[in-house]
Amino acid sequence: MSELEMHIAGNKHLPDIPTKAEIIKDGLDAGEMQQNQMRKIEELTLYLIDQNKKLEKQQQLILNQERLLSALSDRIKELEEKRSK
Repeated sequence: MSELEMHIAGNKHLPDIPTKAEIIKDGLDAGEMQQNQMRKIEELTLYLIDQNKKLEKQQQLILNQERLLSALSDRIKELEEKRSK
């Protein structure tokens, strides 16, 4: 479990974002909240970019494995044909 996931599970909110109870008690500084939201948007964007890179690498690995599997399958058929003669 990631640190962020543990924080959300334990505190029921994102880090640096006040809870509903805190907002009711202390009010809401709109400028500060907007800064926090922009920071979270940037974090999400960077996370999505990282995930996309990982997916691209995985897709390339899958394609390489499919090519290898096809080549091995062709080689097995070739050897079986030679053996049956």
